[in-house]
Amino acid sequence: MVETIFIDTNIFVGYLILSGIKKTRKVDERKKLWKRYEKINPCLKFLSKVLRNKDNKNQFVTSPLVFSELPHAIHEEALCNKMWDDGVPFSSWFRVRERFIKLFEPFEIKELKRDILKLYDKGNIEILEELYDLNMIPDFILDFGLKTQDAILFSTAINRKCNFFVSRDEDFLKNELLKKNYKKIKILSPEEAIKKFFPPKEYRKV
Repeated sequence: MVETIFIDTNIFVGYLILSGIKKTRKVDERKKLWKRYEKINPCLKFLSKVLRNKDNKNQFVTSPLVFSELPHAIHEEALCNKMWDDGVPFSSWFRVRERFIKLFEPFEIKELKRDILKLYDKGNIEILEELYDLNMIPDFILDFGLKTQDAILFSTAINRKCNFFVSRDEDFLKNELLKKNYKKIKILSPEEAIKKFFPPKEYRKV
């Protein structure tokens, strides 16, 4: 049976940040940045495997809303990491964030736009139109504490009969109430998704 796996925005964010660093930064700077973004490395590993996947047993999907979110989400990820590295107290982040707004050079922005379009056109990931379920979405926001866009994506995944939802967002991963009420769709971290869908090949003795 083919299983359908919905990929959340933040998985693409991790992939694009790390693959962008590899292409646009010099070796010394690259090492520093890789260490800063070490926590999102599983996103790069998982999505790289998805993009190289030639096995039709699983269907990997996402939605146009995910791609619409990507530029803002990538900027926010970089912004938070930069303020953290510079020792800005968390309580001051909102007040001083304007000082850190310009994080990307024009050539990096151009490269990022190109990479987003490439991902959108990749045949390995099917793009499903969102389904705005106005019965589900308010419940996800009010009862389960999801942000509006997360609620739209999760309701789309459910209505599209997806079996899995891959995310690194703790609003999903640590939301036991959500998991308890929606058991038909399993929420996985990228680390769990790698083990589930791309287990190491067993070497047989010849």
